[in-house]
Amino acid sequence: MNSSVDTRFARADDVGAIMALVLKSFGPELTDRLIYGCSGFPSYMRDQIEVPGACSDIKYLVALADGHLAGFAEILCRPPHLFLNYICADKERNIKGLGSRLLNQSLQMFDPEEFRSMILDVFADNALAIRWYDKLGFIETGRNRWWDIPFEGAKGQGYLSQFPQARLCQERFGFARFQVVTAKQVYEVGMLGKNWFRITRPEILQDHDALAVLASVDANRRLLAILPEDISPTDHGVGASELATSLRMEGNSPDLMQNLEGK
Repeated sequence: MNSSVDTRFARADDVGAIMALVLKSFGPELTDRLIYGCSGFPSYMRDQIEVPGACSDIKYLVALADGHLAGFAEILCRPPHLFLNYICADKERNIKGLGSRLLNQSLQMFDPEEFRSMILDVFADNALAIRWYDKLGFIETGRNRWWDIPFEGAKGQGYLSQFPQARLCQERFGFARFQVVTAKQVYEVGMLGKNWFRITRPEILQDHDALAVLASVDANRRLLAILPEDISPTDHGVGASELATSLRMEGNSPDLMQNLEGK
């Protein structure tokens, strides 16, 4: 199907169409593990788009085919890197090379001298996407495994930091982040939807004080642990079930743009 495709930064009135496309692009098993599945994410996206001076570090880009939304990309700016948080195309419109055009235009909207590389995460079972990234010049730099960990908070002593702000964010957006402070360490913890505390460091699994604090916040949640491939929660005596594996990949921005030309 031949269509005229234009790419631009998203506007607030694009959010509804973006969310419809995003939610259609991944399976229901992922819905509550990603912030896109949170009930308040559309409000979060609108607030990011409307940050004064267009100074938000998160940029949303859309591809329009014949005036209709056909593709979407979310990019996080962390000089000298761009993080491709998400990219998807409307398969029903069947526009050849749309993903490549969207990614190419996304890179061209940023200064390659300031952002010298692009980093992304992709699930290991998404073979089609991995082949595409390989062909474009992305290189795998590491892997993480995603774990579902039930836990029980025994008695312990710890503290919550930045929790009032987190509770307001949770109510508005459906996700938030706060800190748990114990005698051992300070832990960054996310709340995701209604089911998860999200962690990225294994040390909290051995800190009974930290787990007790989390149980006092919400004893019905489980831990969504995203940990390096060589670390297993079972090594810490914790019962867990593995959900998925994700690959971290990185590409040099000028090389990526060169490889994307004409695709």
